[in-house]
Amino acid sequence: MQDSEGLLTYLTTHPNVKLVIKPIDGAEGRGVSVVYWADGQIHRNSQTMTPPMFLDYLDNLDDYFISEFIQQGEFAQALFPETLNTIRMLTMIDPFTQKAFIAASVFRVGTSLSMPTDNFRRRGLSLSIAFDTGQLGKAAVIPHQGVINWYEKHPDTGMQLTGQSVPHWPEIKTKMLSVANHVYEMKQIKYVGWDVVVTNSGICLLEGNSEPGVSLHQVHQPILANPKAKAFYHYHKVL
Repeated sequence: MQDSEGLLTYLTTHPNVKLVIKPIDGAEGRGVSVVYWADGQIHRNSQTMTPPMFLDYLDNLDDYFISEFIQQGEFAQALFPETLNTIRMLTMIDPFTQKAFIAASVFRVGTSLSMPTDNFRRRGLSLSIAFDTGQLGKAAVIPHQGVINWYEKHPDTGMQLTGQSVPHWPEIKTKMLSVANHVYEMKQIKYVGWDVVVTNSGICLLEGNSEPGVSLHQVHQPILANPKAKAFYHYHKVL
C-alpha cells in the first residue's frame, strides 16, 4: 500500500475520526476494517494495534481502498450501534417500459456475529420492508441446517425491530428509482443491488452491486412473487 505512514499520521492527528478500509473486489463484508486512533492506539474493528503493527497490516494489503466512515442517522444507529445498518434495495429495468422498478427491499442490521458489517451471510439480520409504508417486518438470520431463526427484537440488545418504520421512505424510493434510471441511461446497467444509508436528513448511497445476492430477500418472500421481477428474469432468459 502506498503512503502507509501518511495514513497513520492522518489518523493520529485526527483522533476518533473513523475510516473504512475495504477490498476493491470483495463480497459479503470480507476484509472490511473500520479504523480510528484513540487512547494512543489504532483501533481496527474489535482489535487494538500499535503503530508498527498497523503499518505492517497496511503493507500487506493489495487492491484495497480507503473511504470515509459514513455516519448513519439516529434511526439506524438505534437498531444496532456497532455496525453501519443499511437498506439493500434491488432495482431492475423493465424491458418493456425501459424504466426502473423496485423488485425487493430489506433493512440489514448488524449483530455481534457480523461486526463490523451488517452482512446477511455473516449472520447479520435481514428485515423485510413493507413497500407502501416502510414498516419493518420480522428479522431473519441466514438459515442454518435448513432452519430460519426469526426475531422481533435484536438478539444482542433487545431493541424492538419489528413494527418500526423507515424514515423518509417515500423519498428513498423516489430517489433510488431516479438513480437507477440515471445509471441505466448512462451505462445500460439493468440490475443493481443498492446499499443505502439512512441519515437524519435523508439518504447516502454507499454502493451499487452488479451481482447482488438474493437470499436476504428470498428469506421473506420469493422474488418471483413480484410479477414485474418474474417478467424481467424471463425476458433476460434467467428462468
